[in-house]
Amino acid sequence: MEAENQSNAEPSILVNPPEEFKNYLKKSHKFTPDYRMSGNGIIKLGVVAIFVLLEFSALLWLVHTLRAGGFALYIALELLGLFIILFDLQKDRSPSFRYAWMLIVLLLPGLGVLFYLLWGRSRPLRKNFAALQASRAQNNKLLESANQSEALIQGANDSLPISDAFRRDLTYLKGFGHLAYEDTRVEYFPSGEEWFVSLFKDIAAAKDTILLEYYIIADGYIWAELKRLLIQKAREGVKVFLLYDDLGCVTNTRRDIRQELASEGIHAVAFNPVFRSLSRLYITYRTHQKIAVIDGNIGYTGGCNIGDEYANLYDPLGYWKDVAVRLEGPGVQGLSAIFLEMWASEQPDTTPDTALLFGQARAEEEASATAELTSTATNQGLVIPFADGPVFTPDNPAETLYRQLLNTATERVWMMSPFLIVEDSLLQAMSLAVNSGVDVRLLVPKRADSWVVGNVTRYNYGQILERGVRIFEYSPGYVHAKTFLADDDRAITGSINLDFRSLNIQFEDGCYIYRNSVINEIAADFEKCFAQSEEVTFEQWKQRPWINKAAQGVLKFFAPLL
Repeated sequence: MEAENQSNAEPSILVNPPEEFKNYLKKSHKFTPDYRMSGNGIIKLGVVAIFVLLEFSALLWLVHTLRAGGFALYIALELLGLFIILFDLQKDRSPSFRYAWMLIVLLLPGLGVLFYLLWGRSRPLRKNFAALQASRAQNNKLLESANQSEALIQGANDSLPISDAFRRDLTYLKGFGHLAYEDTRVEYFPSGEEWFVSLFKDIAAAKDTILLEYYIIADGYIWAELKRLLIQKAREGVKVFLLYDDLGCVTNTRRDIRQELASEGIHAVAFNPVFRSLSRLYITYRTHQKIAVIDGNIGYTGGCNIGDEYANLYDPLGYWKDVAVRLEGPGVQGLSAIFLEMWASEQPDTTPDTALLFGQARAEEEASATAELTSTATNQGLVIPFADGPVFTPDNPAETLYRQLLNTATERVWMMSPFLIVEDSLLQAMSLAVNSGVDVRLLVPKRADSWVVGNVTRYNYGQILERGVRIFEYSPGYVHAKTFLADDDRAITGSINLDFRSLNIQFEDGCYIYRNSVINEIAADFEKCFAQSEEVTFEQWKQRPWINKAAQGVLKFFAPLL
């Protein structure tokens, strides 16, 4: 697909409403998007499939050989399998992960042991993890010196009442290096198209730096316009850094975007390249984060990737429901830190200037702007940008925060997620909340984007509905947003799904919002979505076809490996 003949129209069009913005995109970029899987992506996935098949065949041959002529070695392999079940699988693993691998080891004698040794045991990306942790330590030294998180924890802040529940959450996140920020404006976008209008407007006005990190960058009108803006800003001298997930983009991007952007002076890096660790099948450890930072003072996060469906220019599953937030002020430093850590894990030699991003090189220049922001930041509460990922396993911040919101809420916990594959600990927290009189609801898609994941999600309905949680299926289309709302004072939104991958093995990010006026907007958005949805009852769930019951029951065991 060619994205040529791009318009030279001024970016002032970006202030227009979303519908006019979408019309502008179609008129400005004279091509017809091809949303099918790219030929390059098919080749890459084909190579991966062939490689995995060869590994599988080699393991089958090895097990057969041991059975036939190496009886003693085969017995040793079986004893090793017993050791794995009794000891190795009990360390630093979630229950679902342990059960899935135990089942494989037991059902595939010998072969299951070899699978585990190859793909289930070792921690992946050790070198990357070390670089990430070193970057985090460095960033924390820069941020903690002027941050008020410790004062908030100690109750020394009189301008904003701090609840015991929030103090506990802040104390917990501070242990991971994530801090709370005051004087930060927050804007909520209940749709992807509204978010893109704002993001592109801010990028068009960038003066110093642009940081972007996304799981998917897909060819189409959105990427064509974003690329035009990034190239334009790079030519103006703005430093542009783009981190994208290699697997997330493999089927969607029809060009080598790294080479193309590098020719324009843009730093573009693929996270965890598919072929780098293929022999260990570490292709599953991805960055699912969605972060944009402009000039170190404006930041975005949410559920949207870079693609036409997120702006409802393309509707494979009906209306695409997504959300995002815009931060302006000190809180953006938290998003900058997360991006810098991920960048350092892949490309430590071209790390952006931390002094510039954290405002230290422009302190005097921005003093008056900060004072103005503070004076107008009424009812802005606090924000805590935070990260989650396998570097923390088994202490993953996101799942713990979700449980704590459920455990400390007194009126309601409303959740929005495209997937629903959760651990027993989170189910127990939901049950405890319901039994304590809390209104617990889940908003999920009526149409799934994957037959397998959709069936696993629906299998989990039973144990959730039985606990008194209400489930609503979004009728207009597909829910891709990932948002938690607790009572009237706390909310989390970002890239984190309610599934095993997001909560355990992918790099994710979120923004914890406390006593900010946008929480009312989030609540209103939930209410609007519930009104457009169909509620699923426990009786309805029990009456689903027997073939679905059978398939869902089998798939449930392997959910952590999907």
